[in-house]
Amino acid sequence: MAISVDGFWTADLEGTVGRMNATLLITGTAAEIAAADAATYKRCLAWATDEQKLYYSTGSAWTAVAPGLNIAQTIAGVQTFSSIPVLPASDPTSDNQAVRMASRTVSKIVSGSRAYGSGSGDLAITGAGFAPKAVIINAYCGDLGGSRLRLCSFGHGDSSAREHCLYQLFTITGLLASGISTGSIIYCISETYGWSGVLKTMDADGCTLTLTMGGDTTGTLYYEILFLG
Repeated sequence: MAISVDGFWTADLEGTVGRMNATLLITGTAAEIAAADAATYKRCLAWATDEQKLYYSTGSAWTAVAPGLNIAQTIAGVQTFSSIPVLPASDPTSDNQAVRMASRTVSKIVSGSRAYGSGSGDLAITGAGFAPKAVIINAYCGDLGGSRLRLCSFGHGDSSAREHCLYQLFTITGLLASGISTGSIIYCISETYGWSGVLKTMDADGCTLTLTMGGDTTGTLYYEILFLG
């Protein structure tokens, strides 16, 4: 049953219109609800048709009810959160879905070098600021064996140990060789000179490479790593 009260249409949610303290649902515009006496409609709910928002009368004022129902809702307007909302523990799968911290793409470039005196072995590279999922490495070295030989490679790899790189060997007179090395993320090597490297692990703050050096003792390996999260 529906009745009209002060210009508002109300419905008795308990089924007893005349019962004291019955919870009534009032509909109207936000301005009409604000103008209604909250004391008269104590414990009543009011639905603002223009705002699509629910209000509750405390007896002294109308208070907006925060969305919390387990139903699909469309909330219009700009919503400001006092703290960062927590999303479900799953990644977005379609356009216009919110992105979680764990699923967003982040990147960081870290550069460094490895002197020949350090020898072959593992090199832990940190400074990404997150646990990367993949890396792209630009590496180069030069002046090997006094020949003014230059070697460079551009490789990529991920946590599944899929790694490849493009490499070039050249001198001041021109390109000597180029190609693709599978199974290596760094390939700056010519005969016994230079460096090669594989991606050993993806770590919490970067990655670890396993480097192998040639016989020359003067060539320093330089690298720039793009970490992708």
